[in-house]
Amino acid sequence: MGYLLLIPFKGNTQGWREEIYACGLRKSMAVYVRPCHRLVMVWGCGSGYMEEIDIIQNVKNYGWSCYEGLYPYDTSGCDSKDYISPIYNYDHAGEVNCCSIGGFVYRGQKCS
Repeated sequence: MGYLLLIPFKGNTQGWREEIYACGLRKSMAVYVRPCHRLVMVWGCGSGYMEEIDIIQNVKNYGWSCYEGLYPYDTSGCDSKDYISPIYNYDHAGEVNCCSIGGFVYRGQKCS
C-alpha cells in the first residue's frame, strides 16, 4: 500500500510549490489521517466566529480567508466558485477563545 499524501503539484506549470497538498485552510489544530480509507480530516480554528471540520482532497481550495466555515469572512478579491465547504462548522455562540482541536473517527475495523 502506498502513502496517501502524494505530491499533487509535482511538475506543475502554474508556479505552485510542489509540496503543497491543499490550500485555503487556517490554523489547522489537528489532522487525522487514515491511509487505508484514503481519508484526511482537519479540525480548523477559525479567525473569531466559526470553527470547521474538513475532509481534505488534494489540489482543492478550502476558501480561507474568503470564508470562515460556510460564512463570508473577507470576500474582497475572491473570484473562485470552486471552494470546498467544510463537512461541519459551528459558531462560538458568545464563548471566547474556543477552537476545534480534533478527534478520532471509528470505522469498526482495522486497516488491512
